[in-house]
Amino acid sequence: DRLLRVQTTFHKQMKLQISPTGNIYESEWEAMNAKQYEYEVTEENYITKQTKIIPFRDLKPKEGWSKSNEPEDHLDEVAKKLATQLIPKNILCISYKDQSLANRIYNICQCKVDTMYDHENGIVTEYPEERKRISEDVDSILEDNKYDLIIIRHYLEHFPDCERIIYMLKKKLSHNGMIYLEVPDCKEFIDRNIPLYLWEQHRYYFTKSSLSRMLQNTESVFSNINRYGDSIEPSLCTLIKKERKGYTSNKIDLADNHVNEHEKTLGIYKKRWNQLIKENKDKEIIVFGAGHNADRFIQLTDISCHIDYILDDNVSKIDKYLAGIKRKIKGTSHLEGTQDILVLLGCHDRSVENCAKKILALNSRAKLYSIYKMPNVVA
Repeated sequence: DRLLRVQTTFHKQMKLQISPTGNIYESEWEAMNAKQYEYEVTEENYITKQTKIIPFRDLKPKEGWSKSNEPEDHLDEVAKKLATQLIPKNILCISYKDQSLANRIYNICQCKVDTMYDHENGIVTEYPEERKRISEDVDSILEDNKYDLIIIRHYLEHFPDCERIIYMLKKKLSHNGMIYLEVPDCKEFIDRNIPLYLWEQHRYYFTKSSLSRMLQNTESVFSNINRYGDSIEPSLCTLIKKERKGYTSNKIDLADNHVNEHEKTLGIYKKRWNQLIKENKDKEIIVFGAGHNADRFIQLTDISCHIDYILDDNVSKIDKYLAGIKRKIKGTSHLEGTQDILVLLGCHDRSVENCAKKILALNSRAKLYSIYKMPNVVA
């Protein structure tokens, strides 16, 4: 249990020992001596969040932050609604993640688009994770009453000062301005007893009800919260108004936050996966994917000693290491052949189907399991 230990029995709090998830190490020595941190999650006022924050500078990979691809299937619909109903003249993107939606809106109404954080042409030429508190940046750098639309997609959950960020962003809106907010929804993880949403780079873990609670804490007027996407981690989307006039407190269903169930869930999840591996001990055990999802899975289940290969199709990761694992990351060519193998699909949930097809094309005898499902074994 070197990489992850459940330290205490809890009801509303959980403490784990982790190494930074998704980091790639150059040598076996670095991987086996990766620094560990105490990761603490609690439920406060029905909102699940980290309470002992690991500084982002300690989580930053040596190769720097990489751009992530967030779901975009719904953005054409969202852009059309915002462009026609709001008709914005000035848009603020918090980061590169917001530019895809802003560009869609620009194509409809040719508005001015600024980006807060962008290494090439941002108001601040850094990523948000490289800043101390982005609420302070919003307060000191941006003009009040300027923007008709502020977009923040899949970034708010990365910061411990979520409520203050929303509070400060509202001050930067024009009179009829709005914030378009989008965060990942953890409810499917919770409902399926899959603990993989617990990631140290996310400081808040939202469901529809906890997002409503957080916005009510900021005395915000917001639209119905819509859910987009059919993966295990869909997007929760809402519009937040500048003014508080007409604010009412909507009834919130508080039943879908279960911090007090995490310890039980982690125990069952770990036990089931170790039982599956035990039942397949005659096969090579392969983890397909060397990103943060696979890394988080390995740490949560403590299966590193059972893994024969970690494979990835990203050539920059070949011959590197994940924390606590002595085996080098290899390319997908190792899948070719007819031997019996057990493959644990550690790619993103949105890519599982395509990855499965690719693996079976290389080895039709591969036995596949997604890390986003609880193994159906008798543990």
